[in-house]
Amino acid sequence: MNNILWDNKLKILDFAFQPIISANSGEIYGVEALLRNSLEAGFKNIGDVFDSAYQDGSLYTLDLMLREKAIQKFKKLKFHKSIKIFYNLDNRLLEMPNFSMGKTELLLKENKIEKSSLCFEISEKYKLNKIEDINDMLSVYKSEGYIIALDDFGSGFSNLQKLYHFDINLLKIDRFFIKNVGKSSKKRIFLNNIINLVHTLGGLVVAEGIETEEEMQVCRMLGCDLLQGYYIQHPSQNLDDIKVLYHHVKENIVKHENFLGEDRNIIESHLLKIEGTYIENHMDKILEVLKKNSHAEVFPIIDQDKRVLGMIREKKIKKYLLAPFGNEFLKKKTVRDLMDIAIIADINVSINRLIEILSLNDEVEFIIITCDGKYKGYLDKNAVIKIISEKKIGEAKNQNPLTRLPGNTQISDFIEKTLLDKANGYIYTYFDFNNFKSYNDKYGFKKGDKIITLLSEILKDEEKDENSFIGHVGGDDFFLGIRQKPNKNFNDVLDKITSIAEMFKTQARDHYDQKDLKKGFILSQDRSGQIRKVPLITVSAAILEIIPGERNCTIEDVSDLLFKLKKNSKIAKDSTCCSTIMPYKQIF
Repeated sequence: MNNILWDNKLKILDFAFQPIISANSGEIYGVEALLRNSLEAGFKNIGDVFDSAYQDGSLYTLDLMLREKAIQKFKKLKFHKSIKIFYNLDNRLLEMPNFSMGKTELLLKENKIEKSSLCFEISEKYKLNKIEDINDMLSVYKSEGYIIALDDFGSGFSNLQKLYHFDINLLKIDRFFIKNVGKSSKKRIFLNNIINLVHTLGGLVVAEGIETEEEMQVCRMLGCDLLQGYYIQHPSQNLDDIKVLYHHVKENIVKHENFLGEDRNIIESHLLKIEGTYIENHMDKILEVLKKNSHAEVFPIIDQDKRVLGMIREKKIKKYLLAPFGNEFLKKKTVRDLMDIAIIADINVSINRLIEILSLNDEVEFIIITCDGKYKGYLDKNAVIKIISEKKIGEAKNQNPLTRLPGNTQISDFIEKTLLDKANGYIYTYFDFNNFKSYNDKYGFKKGDKIITLLSEILKDEEKDENSFIGHVGGDDFFLGIRQKPNKNFNDVLDKITSIAEMFKTQARDHYDQKDLKKGFILSQDRSGQIRKVPLITVSAAILEIIPGERNCTIEDVSDLLFKLKKNSKIAKDSTCCSTIMPYKQIF
């Protein structure tokens, strides 16, 4: 390696930092170090820097110099001790004749930075000739306390094998799956399954390349733990640009908090508490905790930021204690020596997801719960069973017995909560069948129930996310509440409601006999006893838009207005009637 030549180039080369933040708080988790000034240093692009070093056999030497440069810049951040630095690892350095382990540890010691502050990112940018070699290297790094991330997941075809082989802490999902994810149900299905798989394996998920608010909200909704991209912040070489808290993200998180939240309340009430044990401790610390908490079955292992790194099972400790000289043996061990992978879930996880985690892996005995990425408590199988039972009992009390949809109590709760949410706009829709009584009189209640179930299934099949709530008022009356997305307007929701009504109208035809279908009506007796022609069943929609801001109205006002709109929708040409409640501005 021409040291003088590279020294001159290294003076020009610099790193920009891009923040990686918590999806649940907007607080910074870490920064990714991204190489800059490659053109100024005489290279075609960033890739050319590493390709040149690889070709002359100096890639490992260059990489160590760049690591040092990145770490020294990272150290200048005032809050560097509480966050991570993500550094991209070029897997070709394994091919270098001077490659050896241990240099990074010395570098970190010199700069007084913990190993747990450094995350190595690997990708399939360069083909891995021997997957076993890099797996061995990563296993050593992880056992020593470094964090391992699999980068650009989804950009190639062999990433799934890496996820299988490599024992990673984090998975970074490629921009391909993030771009326009709100508009692609296929991407959401893939993303949801990737996230669930990584969580089941005990890892965290980073959504990288987020460029819009909608992409951020969908990634949060699907369960991504960390976020990165231009919407959060562009990479910057200026350290003053890096913030502890990204307020525009925090505001959006608060604004879009799940307004139901019953799952979180139930989970919190069953959360088991035991203090977390720091990764740096020796096993005698855990033995002390075990003495105080003889009932404890698991000991979560955390870093200085209270982020979960793994866990130790009580039965594993007792196995040693029962062996000859086991106590003395354990006291010589570190927490890291006995640590296992932990299955981690955020406190905002849905109860349905908890069920999935347990059903996917028979060996899962504990789920460690975090809040904003920090350890909060844990659940064992018994606690999860109790949570599921409580959820089902609560749902059963208020569900409509025919459609299994939330009933009047939950609909009222929804309206009350959303009226108090001044930051968001909502649209309430009251669906009511037209000509249902005549159908019931002719075809009977059993067939009438099938028509009721039909609309409930259409509503359930609609793309239902955290922005929607569906309820069954009773009989042939249904309620749909939608929280307005910032980039959507009233007409978008109106199109959706019209589509639901049209779908119901078409599918309801299948529940008539051919004779009536051909005529386009049925004969039925009205209240005066006269036989008249009654059109086939359709559905009318009373739509009430609630604009963000102060609302000088009650749930009773909403009910009265929806009732009036419902009557008008019955006689409207297109069976819809709309109104808006504007924000109330207090004068005094």
